[in-house]
Amino acid sequence: MAGSRKAACALLAACVLSACGAPVDPDEGALVVGMHELNGMPAVVSSEVLQNLVRLRPGSSDVVQDVASSWRATSSGRVWTFRLRPGLQFSDGTPLDARAVTFNFERSPGHAPSLRASAPNATTLVLTLKESEPHLLADLATPAFAIGSPTAIVRAPLAFARYPVGSGPYEIVDSVEGDHTTLVANPRFSGPAPAYRKLVFRTIPDQNTGVLAIEKNDIAVLADPRPVDLEALDGNREVTLYAAAPPSKSQPIAVSSDVAGVVPSADGALHIELWKPGGAP
Repeated sequence: MAGSRKAACALLAACVLSACGAPVDPDEGALVVGMHELNGMPAVVSSEVLQNLVRLRPGSSDVVQDVASSWRATSSGRVWTFRLRPGLQFSDGTPLDARAVTFNFERSPGHAPSLRASAPNATTLVLTLKESEPHLLADLATPAFAIGSPTAIVRAPLAFARYPVGSGPYEIVDSVEGDHTTLVANPRFSGPAPAYRKLVFRTIPDQNTGVLAIEKNDIAVLADPRPVDLEALDGNREVTLYAAAPPSKSQPIAVSSDVAGVVPSADGALHIELWKPGGAP
């Protein structure tokens, strides 16, 4: 599991938001996010679509509730019992219960040697480990343990990699490889409505135009700024540079002071917290 944690660290994404924070399509309530690389399904996108059993509290490395409302471990640390929030659904209407979580864990070959998942009932998940893992909860908050709709996975497992179906605040409605991915608010999301009704992740093909795109307000966010981009924005009074919250080793994050709900999270990625009004956890 330590490997999955290291893999997640490799996916850290810094972000830069434009000074006005205004979406390109204000009438549609859209926020446009620019990325130099938008191939496959980056964690910056999937983290808005998929949820985990637990997640990291904004601005810290503390583990807090997500799909699971509580958890406890035996004295040996080998058996963990999670209570899930009742009534959760994926965006396609499939119930998000303990059986769905078990399905996700069983379909990932990398998890099989180290843990076994079982579902005594719809809201109880039991994880039995081969040996005690002190970083289990932190591992469960990584993209490797994100939970997808079993219905969508079974129907089209290959397509799921590009169009994941989850229970997060957004769902994918359109994706063109190397060009853009469009997300809209998920009406079945159990948490507060996101601050923007639509997120558009757009590829910036020219490596040298990221800063210019922000300054012209063609995009509101640059999700993967290069060091030279950060240097160019360092003296810009219209943006604020934040250091990534510990224990992240990622590059600084530049955020407009007037974009609601932006809280640098411990893993440096654009997560739900960035879009919640006021940044409420």
